[in-house]
Amino acid sequence: MKSNRQYIHYILFILIFLQAWIIPIAHAEEKTFSPIHAFKKYCASCHGEKGDGKSNAAQGLIPPPRNFTDPKALVDLTREKMLHAVQEGKTGTAMVAWKSLFTPKEIELLVDYIRDTLMASSRAGDASPGRRIFADYCSVCHGDKGDTAIWARNGLTPSPRNFTTDQARKELSLERMLFSVTYGRPNTAMPAWGERLSKEEIQQVIDYIRKAFLFPEGEAETLAKMAAKAPATQNQGHQHQHFDTVEMARPMPLGMVGDVAWGEEFYNHNCADCHGKEGNGKGVRSDFIFPKPRDFTHPSSTHKFNREHLFDVVTNGMPHTEMSAWGKVLNRQEIANVVEYIFQTFITPRLPTGFLDEARSELLQRKPLTGHHSHAHPGMPMAWIWPIIVFMTLVSLWALATNTPTPRTMRTINLIDVPGLGGLVRYLNKTPQPLAMMKLLSVTVFILIIIAGIIGSQWPERNFATVIVWGLWWPLVIISVFFFGSAWCAICPWETLSKLLVFQKLWRRPAPSNRPIRKVPPLLRNVWGALFLFVGLTWLELGVGVTTIPMATALMALLMLILAVIGLLLYERKAFCRYFCPVGRTIGYYSRLAPIEVRPLNDDICAKCTTMECYNGTKDLEPCPTHLTLGRFAQNTFCLSCGSCVLSCPHRNASWRLRPMASEATDNARPHWDGSWFMLGLLGLTIFHGITMVSFWQQWINTLSGWLGETGKPLISFTILLWLFFFLPALVYGIAIKFTQWQTRTKVPYRTLFSRLAFITLPLAFTYHLAHNLDHLIGETAGLGLVLANPLGIDTLPMTAMERMFLMEDKILPSWAIFTIQAGLITLGFWLAIQIIRHRGRNALESLENLKGFHLLPLIVFACIATGFNLWLLAQDMTMRM
Repeated sequence: MKSNRQYIHYILFILIFLQAWIIPIAHAEEKTFSPIHAFKKYCASCHGEKGDGKSNAAQGLIPPPRNFTDPKALVDLTREKMLHAVQEGKTGTAMVAWKSLFTPKEIELLVDYIRDTLMASSRAGDASPGRRIFADYCSVCHGDKGDTAIWARNGLTPSPRNFTTDQARKELSLERMLFSVTYGRPNTAMPAWGERLSKEEIQQVIDYIRKAFLFPEGEAETLAKMAAKAPATQNQGHQHQHFDTVEMARPMPLGMVGDVAWGEEFYNHNCADCHGKEGNGKGVRSDFIFPKPRDFTHPSSTHKFNREHLFDVVTNGMPHTEMSAWGKVLNRQEIANVVEYIFQTFITPRLPTGFLDEARSELLQRKPLTGHHSHAHPGMPMAWIWPIIVFMTLVSLWALATNTPTPRTMRTINLIDVPGLGGLVRYLNKTPQPLAMMKLLSVTVFILIIIAGIIGSQWPERNFATVIVWGLWWPLVIISVFFFGSAWCAICPWETLSKLLVFQKLWRRPAPSNRPIRKVPPLLRNVWGALFLFVGLTWLELGVGVTTIPMATALMALLMLILAVIGLLLYERKAFCRYFCPVGRTIGYYSRLAPIEVRPLNDDICAKCTTMECYNGTKDLEPCPTHLTLGRFAQNTFCLSCGSCVLSCPHRNASWRLRPMASEATDNARPHWDGSWFMLGLLGLTIFHGITMVSFWQQWINTLSGWLGETGKPLISFTILLWLFFFLPALVYGIAIKFTQWQTRTKVPYRTLFSRLAFITLPLAFTYHLAHNLDHLIGETAGLGLVLANPLGIDTLPMTAMERMFLMEDKILPSWAIFTIQAGLITLGFWLAIQIIRHRGRNALESLENLKGFHLLPLIVFACIATGFNLWLLAQDMTMRM
């Protein structure tokens, strides 16, 4: 027999064993406590598996077990009451105390599970279908309030989505939610519900989630508030796209074609270690990676990872994962090769037969969305802005401290005397054929624009009409003024086609019997018509959004042609060009700053001329279409650069010549009341163009339309803001003129002073217009080659954010060069404005003795305000129009 001491040793050994092994196992079980399993094991026998009190044991229990699904339970049972009942039991009922079996933490998890999953008022019979589906299938993990059930938050990794956060609102598009509910989320507890729920039920539960948790105040309002409080950044980075199943048919970006053989070799050497040879995410390194590598064979991949999405992920990587950005290592063609191998090897074989063909057909049938903004041009950094501010300050102080300048003699250079260029100028002055050929080329492009806009693809970024008109033509027209003055008017397709249609002549003079002799009524001999048409075209462009509607772009071009034809039919010469054309008058007023002009080679010859062929024309050549006489006009405003005076002059006394920039606006240009308003309108409308392309513009529109109670497209709100910005520069300018009049005590009438000094606004509007259009010209025409190769956009799909990003990266000029040019333009505009203030101020206030620079302070302040506002606009990220 063993002694008592030995028995004590055995007992101690057993206790040590229990402490070393049994207790840790109990703790391990505690860490893996599942409230679902606990409820089914210990609670469901009385309360029922669904918590509705319908169990076999319930029939013999008095009082019956609690029905947690009864909405009244939410009122009666607080969390504290339930915790106490589970811990201590319920006297007079079959409910026993569970504190000896469960720890306090486990009881909390169990109670929260019951409250979040079973005690949902959404299970009431009168609840919507989406609400009931959410309660039955989703709330167990996501919580009754969509903020994630407490047990799931602590027990599942990764935790289920909390639908009430801003991050969820940003990331969960409708397409992504449809996809996730249908096919599940790999490497999470989110299963695929596509086989258990119908498409209608999936849509219903998603609609409920979005209205109840994501956007309880309304989607548009919630997103607007999020955008308002979001910090502005210079570079938001590329956002990964989530596509619907139809978009599985999207081709490779930018029309690239992948090499499968090259892609297979690269994949096996670089990608298979993580994603596996079979693409199932089970490579040799997958066990050491979290989150797990993508399983390309999972339904969530085979119904989302189209070529473009794969290209995006391979290029940019995936944040917070081990998926690197291979775009730093591979060029685009190599990435396309890898993508094509993955798509054909792992994705395509798992799609239903004919799925891709049907999906592509549906994609091509989708209607374009209009009025959208997509990618953004980066704003000018402060490193470029501060030098301009310093320059403005120094120039302003100099202008205030010095006397106004004395009249000067303008020096010019005849282009026929310039070596190398003179021969070309003499050839153009000799015959009308070169200009006629350029006119025919312009007409050909115009006709193609009409055809493409009407019968071509209505995706604006794929259509020749919208890309050429808004991305290339309009920016180049304004830029051309900087170098060639009003040369565009010489080859304008509206003027050429209208003449062909009305007179069947290209450049020869029509017979007298075919020419109307009716003069334009005095009431219309001004540019008010052109100004209102300019405002109207701006309304169509930015309000209606014709820049994103190819057919509307074509119809607007046709409208201009119709107006030109009507002008030729009703009045003599080219009344539409002189008085009504908004493009021509914009070019004409900007041309007052241009360094080129058509003028006599010898003023004495014009003074002695009695036949005046330049004004009257010849038998074969037309007279000046805008009633100008070569030897007597001194401003470019109404010169169309058509060459009529150059070709018709028998003395060959007319030619093009160079002059100092802005010399005409500084000294020679004559002021008119209608012209002053047109120049002010140019400044207001160019600023308005910039305003409509900054991030907060849509918030302004939404706020104003909300105040007005406007529904649908907010055209009333847009119109109000359009006229506001039209008149705002005029108001500030008018105040500056009033202060100048008051400070100098001049007797010059206010209206006269207003007209004489309005030329100040020309360089401010023109240089900002150039700087703004430079963004469009460089940033929105990088894909021009694709459009030229397929002008009608046949079988094309809309451009995605990734393609826009690539095109922005393919700009012909780097960002620093664009910023430098823009800074130079704004600096030039301010300098020219100061020069015009000094020179025209002296002329306008010539009756004032001892005029000093400080007398012009209000006008200098106006120039500083306008330039400062333009600088601020250039510092903002500007959204692309297409």
